[in-house]
Amino acid sequence: MDPAEVESVIARFAAEATDLLRPRAIWAHGSLALGDFQPGRSDLDLVAVLAEPLTIQQASSLIALHERLLRDEPAAAKLHCTYVALAEIADAETPHYTFAHSRHLQRPVSPVTRRELLSAGRVLAGAEPTELLPPVSDSELAAYIRHMLRTYYLAVVTKSPSTWFSDTWIDQITLAYARAAVTLREGRLITKAAAAYRSAWSTTSATDATASRTGQPWPGGYDVP
Repeated sequence: MDPAEVESVIARFAAEATDLLRPRAIWAHGSLALGDFQPGRSDLDLVAVLAEPLTIQQASSLIALHERLLRDEPAAAKLHCTYVALAEIADAETPHYTFAHSRHLQRPVSPVTRRELLSAGRVLAGAEPTELLPPVSDSELAAYIRHMLRTYYLAVVTKSPSTWFSDTWIDQITLAYARAAVTLREGRLITKAAAAYRSAWSTTSATDATASRTGQPWPGGYDVP
């Protein structure tokens, strides 16, 4: 998968979703917005803001749209979109209709996602994030990150110690910890690539995490973003 394929599927999705839903906005966040995108590895994380909640007919049409993209565009397998009604956009805990991992589910737009959108969100259609999203305070962001570290990551490794033998989980937990540490200490978000450079628990873990995110070996030292 090359960057042109990614841009093609994003543009097609934005155009077809706009025709179908007439959204107030469609935004990209995560690595697409923060400059850390790795074709074939990174997800295409999107949020669509709707004037009204989805109807049953619209939800059915959305499923058809996503399934059509999956058939036609290999890059669409990584495309995830959460659909948020404008009236619910201020609540970071409300779950919203989401299509991700080739299925539909319910997912909130977290404080981390909101901060990403407000600081670096990429507009695919409609209004800027700052026009529709309320601000996310440092204290709100920190509280959410502590909650996730305690109730998700700690719970995973406590209940399933074998997690530490999984390369995927070692990568994910190491990067999550490094990103959380910077946000809790400095109040800013960093990319997964920057987190990989900071993940110097050992030379091996730092090298592996950095190579997987950037394609480049860890250069050593601590003068990193």
